[in-house]
Amino acid sequence: MRRSEELLNTFFTQTGVRDGYDERAVDELLDRAVAALRYYEGGGTPGQAPMTAADLESTEVTRTRLRRGYDADEVDALLRDVVATLRHYESGGRPVPVPPSPVQRPTEPRRSKVVRFLRGERD
Repeated sequence: MRRSEELLNTFFTQTGVRDGYDERAVDELLDRAVAALRYYEGGGTPGQAPMTAADLESTEVTRTRLRRGYDADEVDALLRDVVATLRHYESGGRPVPVPPSPVQRPTEPRRSKVVRFLRGERD
């Protein structure tokens, strides 16, 4: 299952000489996928999302050759995961709750050697 925040924080290997996918086209497609995932993560019901799994599967992304693009294998793997996530939601599944991150106690800042030196402290 993929979450919308994961998609926003995804980076792909860039291509140059070898074939890849047009960066702008992938970014626009992922923006639509993020909107659909946010819809379901916010409690939306099937049938009203801005994008369906079928929409995502039927979209052809422009390929690049001898110019910058995103690695096609990485993009394809991510899109397969997003399609599976959208299908889960479309069949009535709910988002998996994200456990809260553990609260970390703030640590006291260490004094730098310069501060200790200026105060006359010796190691």
